[in-house]
Amino acid sequence: MLRAVGGKSDFHAHWHTALLRSAVCAAILCGCFSTPAFGDDKDAVIPKPVWMHLYAQDRRQKYALESAEILAKESQWQAVVPKLQYILHQPRDAWVPLPTGEIASIRRQALQLLDDDASPLLRVYRDMAGPDAKLELARARDAETSSAYLGVVRRYFATPEAFEATEWLVKHWLDDGDWQRAAALSVRVIESPSHRRDLNPRFLKMAVLACDLAGRPADADVVRERLSQIASLQPRARNIDLPTPAVVAVPSSAAPSPPVLEPDWTQPLESAGAYPQLNRVLSEWAAGQREQDEPTAVGWAPIRAGRRIVFRDLDTIRAVDIQSGETAWRFRTSSGLGELLNPTDQDGVRRRFRGAMWDAASANSLVSGLSSDGQRVYAVDDTEEMLLVGIYGLDSGQLPQMSRRSAARNQLIALNLWAEGNAARLAWSSANSPDKDRLENHAFLGPPLVANGILYAISEHDRELCVTSLQAATGRVLWQQPIAEAERSVVEEKGRISRACIPVQAKDLIVCPTHIGLLVAVDAVTGELRWVHESLDSAPEVAASRFRNLSTLTQRRHAAFPCTPVLAGDAIVYLPSQADKLYCLDAATGQPRWSVKADQVEYIATISDKRIVLLGKAGAQACSLETGESLWMSPLNSVVSGYGVDIPGGYLVPLESGQVVNLDLETGQPRGFRFDEEPLPVGHLVATADLVLSVGAHGVSAFPQSHTVLARLSKPGTPATSGLASLKVAEVRLAEGNLNAAIEALEATWRVIPDGPDRRRTRRLLWEAYFQLLREEPERTDFCLGQLERLTQKSSPQELARWLIAVTARAEARHDQQQLLTHFLQLASASNDHGLFESPTDRHLEISSVAWLHLLFHELKDEPFKNELQQRLLTLADTGSLDAAAMASERILDNAVLGEIRLHQAESCVNRNSWQDAVVLLQRMQSGPDPRTVAASELALSKLLTQAELHASAGQAFNRFQHAAGLSAQDVDPTRYL
Repeated sequence: MLRAVGGKSDFHAHWHTALLRSAVCAAILCGCFSTPAFGDDKDAVIPKPVWMHLYAQDRRQKYALESAEILAKESQWQAVVPKLQYILHQPRDAWVPLPTGEIASIRRQALQLLDDDASPLLRVYRDMAGPDAKLELARARDAETSSAYLGVVRRYFATPEAFEATEWLVKHWLDDGDWQRAAALSVRVIESPSHRRDLNPRFLKMAVLACDLAGRPADADVVRERLSQIASLQPRARNIDLPTPAVVAVPSSAAPSPPVLEPDWTQPLESAGAYPQLNRVLSEWAAGQREQDEPTAVGWAPIRAGRRIVFRDLDTIRAVDIQSGETAWRFRTSSGLGELLNPTDQDGVRRRFRGAMWDAASANSLVSGLSSDGQRVYAVDDTEEMLLVGIYGLDSGQLPQMSRRSAARNQLIALNLWAEGNAARLAWSSANSPDKDRLENHAFLGPPLVANGILYAISEHDRELCVTSLQAATGRVLWQQPIAEAERSVVEEKGRISRACIPVQAKDLIVCPTHIGLLVAVDAVTGELRWVHESLDSAPEVAASRFRNLSTLTQRRHAAFPCTPVLAGDAIVYLPSQADKLYCLDAATGQPRWSVKADQVEYIATISDKRIVLLGKAGAQACSLETGESLWMSPLNSVVSGYGVDIPGGYLVPLESGQVVNLDLETGQPRGFRFDEEPLPVGHLVATADLVLSVGAHGVSAFPQSHTVLARLSKPGTPATSGLASLKVAEVRLAEGNLNAAIEALEATWRVIPDGPDRRRTRRLLWEAYFQLLREEPERTDFCLGQLERLTQKSSPQELARWLIAVTARAEARHDQQQLLTHFLQLASASNDHGLFESPTDRHLEISSVAWLHLLFHELKDEPFKNELQQRLLTLADTGSLDAAAMASERILDNAVLGEIRLHQAESCVNRNSWQDAVVLLQRMQSGPDPRTVAASELALSKLLTQAELHASAGQAFNRFQHAAGLSAQDVDPTRYL
């Protein structure tokens, strides 16, 4: 059978596998068997290069199951047991096709034969497998380890010995605070008919406690009902002193209030000292990303572990004290990131691969990602060779001879977070763990998921992707389950070598992304396969290879953002890197609930109140968790530069422009703002109770939150009469979005602060605050415009244009013709260099003053107003204000009035001896829509050229005049006109 979840093979077995693939493909084309559909839309099918890798390679398992089913139908119970036990003894689960066209776990199919407790098969199985189960249980009692007891459950699940092992495991996990696994295993045993007679009140009480603590109330109620039936008692609560759960660090956390972007401390990347060109390289890389409207987020997203923030500082892992900013410790690694970003080697090959090297180093979440359980930090190391081979290729002469197998490997390391000195920093690595043989030559595809003392890591070995469960303290392997097989090794796919595969726990499941079009769920306790979902847009392109056809998968998202599934209640929300859709799946079954287009989305920001918030190239957007329906869209003025953090009612988004936007989750509108002439760069955000920390290409910075700054300003001894304190308060209130309090503080500052930079800043903040208030409270438009008019006395042309746009919009809405006419002409006569402003009719649209005038003039249905405006322009031209009249006319008019004003302007140029300017003006009139204006311009140009004694050109211009005026050559006397 084909391999993806089956046994291992040596290098030469690839030839046999390739031949078998060809045979299977031929069988498919001939219609020998159909494609199984699972975990996707009803009318969708799994692309053949993907699903054909889901079956077990070990044909003996499949034949054992088929034989057991046949023998069971014939009631040959004693012959069935060895077949079933052969399957249950295998260390790895596998998929098997069902007659319905679906696929299922071969272990689950075997155990289903034992689920009938009234069947003789269960009794015969217990009699025959019981002695071996007793021996295994005795060994587990001697070892007193969860892995030993878990082995009994995996191999002899339907025996009383497995039930005893389950009791030990559930009690052990409850004591350790591992409530999810305790609940998952106890519920599975209770639901199994094979253990219906083994249940006892003590076990059921532990199961109720585990389900309550794990947040599974429905399961807890079912167990209580079963307990009531067994003990003939009413359900009752049980009080017990519960252990304190371990603190698990996550990349994102909640902040009580938005940050004030004036750092308490900053720390640059220490690698900049070892690589002098690092800052220049990262700047050039970020500039290239901006040009393509791509995120500038780097791969080294930080994690918070207790009072420290830990992040990858290229070739080191660094822990920094959150309050002081001092480096607590650093650990040297062999990541190869610094070497890729070091441009000292300028040979041709190096320059040719420079872009790929910078991408692989700057936005590499596979190598740079970290995870932690509060005691240790987990990371992928020894990746230098893997990255170099992935970029240069195996056939490159720049690398020593090596095989694909030796290059596609790295290590998983665990670092003691609180150890004194680097000598004790390394807790363990996959190279020296007790089960190093099982992890040898594996390429770990990102940091592991940490869940109550257990690690779940996705790795690849010989193109086979598997998920491994390890003890966090020792690195001992609990189980290892293959989940898929890639067509190419990870070092042969530049898209995969930079993207982390990080699983997520969904109650009793571990949901694993693969970056090859599959999302696979396994049992968190035993590793058994549960469901699989395909997430490819269509059948992948096939590229020719020397030995076989290989599928080429496009990776769509920015590599710094791992496409990690997100658990939302009983649903899994998944944004795969191989598809342009966002999926919502049932967490228990993997069945799709809905999918929507998400080709411009980079990552799932947060899920709150049945609302999924997404960030990407087009800005921020939200959709319903229930239906996928779009709720709002909010454009951002810059590309995202990292992960954000939650805030009550909002989400903080870091932007490449140096802003941190506080998005309102209800409406998608930004809350508050901050004006900085030279903003500091921001990256991935992590929050504490009083700080928001940013980690990016610049290093790490700690920004105080607004409530912290306000508390500092309220301390005794803070000077409050100088105006500077109230200015600071106003800036904090603006950052929070509390406009009324901010304006009150700014007005108080304006009254007392002397001339200087602080007064100018106060005026600018007032200006922005009133415009923000104008946007948020339209009923106070007149008040805001009046206050803004007061501030226009010392405004720049850009500020004046912005105010005039708002005033003309208000006048047009109120049908105030006189006000509209006055300010319309004032805006039309202003200079051209205005920039872009928010449109009064659509806050998501930016518009120039010229575009606004043109739009307003041509959408007005008031013809008397238009006539009055044109008459005012002619009067303006007649009184000598030709330049202002011409500028205004060119912006809004395209008729005879514009031509008349241009003729006046050309005549003025001639009077000033500016002949060349006059010629240019007249030539611009030649393409006008009004024939009379064109004729007049040609006649005036002919006269001008005649005075300049350019008779040939003058004659040509006169001929064009005749044509525009509709006159024949016989009827026209040139001397009459010239």
